[in-house]
Amino acid sequence: MASALLLWGCGGGGDDRETGGIGGSATSKPASGEREESESGSVTKAEFVKDAELLCKSGEEEALGEARASYSKYGIDPQKPPTRSQGNALVEDVILPSLQERAEELGELTPPAGDEAEVLAIVEGLEKGVAEAEAVPNKMLEAARKFDSVSKLARKYGIDACGRI
Repeated sequence: MASALLLWGCGGGGDDRETGGIGGSATSKPASGEREESESGSVTKAEFVKDAELLCKSGEEEALGEARASYSKYGIDPQKPPTRSQGNALVEDVILPSLQERAEELGELTPPAGDEAEVLAIVEGLEKGVAEAEAVPNKMLEAARKFDSVSKLARKYGIDACGRI
């Protein structure tokens, strides 16, 4: 089950985004600096989903890279699945902090007008999942289950990369 948590992360670091956050006044911008806007001037759902997908995919790659870089620290043979204790350590020390960071980054994106509550539910679901998973240390399967409902919310909204766990 560590692999499920290792394969899921929402966000990524190092991009050049201007953000206004949920309910903020500025809009997030993709790296190209161009953004599709609705007639009201707000971000469209399609553009928000595109930006969120980018965050989630890059976050997944970053989390996997951090986990792989930590293999020697935890005595993990990259040719074999980690033991339960090794997987638990990776989840607690690498994956959960990464998921928290992704929740924060997703929350910094400005959602489309009228979708603030849906996006906030996803962000808060991620944060709640991290907090609940941290409350059950050394139990990867239980930790992964803490993200079931938020994964469904993200997929329903169209952010498939944020809904994989």
